[in-house]
Amino acid sequence: MIRIHLCIVLSLMTVLMFGCQALTGVTKPAQEEEPPFVPIDPQSLDEHARLALTAIDVAVLGQLDAFPYVRLGPDSRIQINNGTDYAQFQKDDWLILEDRKESDGLRTLSVLDRAVDTTGKIDLSYNTIVYTPVVPNTEEKTAVSDYIAKGYQSVRVSKNDTERAALKKSAVAFQKSRGLAPDGIVGKKTIAAMTKDMRILDVETLTTDIFYPENPRHEIYIMLRDIADADPDRFSNSFENLSAVRENAIALEAFKNEVRKQKKFVVYLFFYDRVDPGSSIQIGFSKYEKGRSRSKSAKLYNTPGNWPVIVWPFNIKRIDSFGNLYVNVYIDDKAVAGYRLR
Repeated sequence: MIRIHLCIVLSLMTVLMFGCQALTGVTKPAQEEEPPFVPIDPQSLDEHARLALTAIDVAVLGQLDAFPYVRLGPDSRIQINNGTDYAQFQKDDWLILEDRKESDGLRTLSVLDRAVDTTGKIDLSYNTIVYTPVVPNTEEKTAVSDYIAKGYQSVRVSKNDTERAALKKSAVAFQKSRGLAPDGIVGKKTIAAMTKDMRILDVETLTTDIFYPENPRHEIYIMLRDIADADPDRFSNSFENLSAVRENAIALEAFKNEVRKQKKFVVYLFFYDRVDPGSSIQIGFSKYEKGRSRSKSAKLYNTPGNWPVIVWPFNIKRIDSFGNLYVNVYIDDKAVAGYRLR
């Protein structure tokens, strides 16, 4: 929890002090296809939109109620629908899809966020916040000042030299821009300057949803079945077993020799992107890349919110039937990838 708080504080400090210099964004969508939209340059976002991005990050961590930069009313609709444990993921890219301003001051910001965990699983989340920048009342402004002060102290006493250095650099830059003594200390004068003429976000709607790419990224491996059967816990259909499967996978050049020995095999299919639970997943063999297959696994469906791992045992009975052989991946009966085994 402390680590999460430090990340929020650093993100917020950078947004308030450094503005767009904190944003890198992505220049292309997660899929290879041309996007049906024109990405928005993160450098074009104003301070309110940048604060809205931070509010989304805070919301997915489940800490929006304690975030004083937003005003939540009885009619505010907050729906966090992706269920990802972001304490285990690191956000590394995002794509601004929409930044719309209405004549009455209402604004809509939509963003596609990408985060990755240590195993390589990719979380794609489509997030939208609808808000109005408003002048905070006295109580709200005091809460923001206290939040900054507590956040600064949390970072100042942390053992993370990188975080402390980043915060001091931002503080010095902000102090210079406001004619304050550039000592890098976020004290009363600096906080007063940060909160002068500030706005908070009156949030009408904030939603997050899993984004399912049309062609989810994946890897496929083949192992000898006797090795897999000898240690079923180590080689079950779990992402935690990815390293063990990689270490024991058969090199493609050795596959034919194992076929000659009448060996039995297991296919492992790891999806790095989540697959829509309403879409069927199958593995099949064919003489052609992405070709039709008479030998397919049963149709499997992903559990909502999970990254599927498919395990399918198989064997090749006749060496003369080997020839050209591809293992293909099918989603909703459409071949999305093919891998040549011979």
